[in-house]
Amino acid sequence: MNLELVDPDQHIVDFGILTKGADVTKTVNLINKSRKPITFTLTSDSPEDLEKNALSITPSTETVLKPTKVLPIEVRFNPKTRMPDFSHDILLDIKGNESRKLFTVQGVSHGIELKLMEEVVGFGSVVKGSRLTKQLQLANFGDVRAKFKWDTKAYAPNFTISPDNGYIPPHEDIYLGITFHPNRVDDNICAKNIKCEYTGGSFLSLTLMGKCVAQDKDSTKELNFETIVRKPTTQKVTISNPTEKEWRIQPTISTNVDAIKDFFRGNESLTIPAKGSADYEVVYLPLTMTKVVKATEEGKEDTILYHEASLFFPLPDGRAEFYNMFGKSNKPEAADNITVEVSAKKPKYISVPVENWLKTAQRFKVTQDIVGNKESTTFIRGANTFDVQGNSTKEYKLNFLTYKVGDTNFKVTFLNEQSGEYLFYNIKAVAGEPGIQSTIELFSPVRETVC
Repeated sequence: MNLELVDPDQHIVDFGILTKGADVTKTVNLINKSRKPITFTLTSDSPEDLEKNALSITPSTETVLKPTKVLPIEVRFNPKTRMPDFSHDILLDIKGNESRKLFTVQGVSHGIELKLMEEVVGFGSVVKGSRLTKQLQLANFGDVRAKFKWDTKAYAPNFTISPDNGYIPPHEDIYLGITFHPNRVDDNICAKNIKCEYTGGSFLSLTLMGKCVAQDKDSTKELNFETIVRKPTTQKVTISNPTEKEWRIQPTISTNVDAIKDFFRGNESLTIPAKGSADYEVVYLPLTMTKVVKATEEGKEDTILYHEASLFFPLPDGRAEFYNMFGKSNKPEAADNITVEVSAKKPKYISVPVENWLKTAQRFKVTQDIVGNKESTTFIRGANTFDVQGNSTKEYKLNFLTYKVGDTNFKVTFLNEQSGEYLFYNIKAVAGEPGIQSTIELFSPVRETVC
């Protein structure tokens, strides 16, 4: 009975590495070199494992092969799941003879198997405008690198998943940051069946739930500032972190009046160490004075219209700290005290540096007022209006003249008549004895008069 492979090199049928869902068939040719027909059956050393490994052999029933004829034997590998390396001997069972090995089939099936460690993530109550982040493990139990991508529209605008796309190496996992950041009060915020597609056309499903509550008014604190207009003052707020992880938060300062939105300032972020605390500094730099409304009835106090703003700290544990800020801006101090020395009876130009604290140009009305008794022998002259471009300084020139020796104190005020804001300088002019105006030389012979 001479029944053998046409090509002896086909004694090993190797499918290599296939992915889950692949369907590959290989052919092995068998020839009958005997003079008589041979009846045979192809079997396996372990028929159960052959089926378990998604292998099938054709022909699978008893077959008769005539002399000199060639029969193609088909070996099909169609894995539906991941499979480890396998090796099976295919036996040739000739009727009336002992079985012998004809060839060996081997291969492996790799696949992607992603899994979320939780399919529902609940956040509980989070203060409006604050945020709470939880970690979610995404594992790849498969044998090849997997690409994933979340449906971001399904969980916006209340939730964020980071990263929302990427790759996971085989047999590894990553931690996704799931953040709940609601901006409206709602007892039931839910994003159901959020899809995460991954390589192979499969997808995972996730549900996110949370509750948004309003800031407790009883826990709102106050910060009060008082300073001179255009002069900064600061206060510090201490934020504590009771968790084991460092926090990096983004405080927000807001006002309801655009005109004062830059009066209260602070850094855009604050880093708080684990189990520690950090100070956040707020700078109050008012560019306008606070208005005062006079009382219309006796016995009642005037009303101060404070500059108002709010300070909000969204904490990563879902809590929040909220501060109402009130600023009082008083009348300005002298921008400078200038002392100049002059000579009596001789005019002197005095330069005054005028700074415009706004981004836009300002026109000032200029007045000069002598402090104390006004002397008729003292004259101060200068332009009645003065324009200065935004965020710049310009020299204003005064012409000063006095005919008397002594000190003259006067105040120069620059008033923006539209806003009522102003700045002023105190100037002290110290007049000394007048110098010799000129020398006249007279020449004449003795005992003669010269006119």
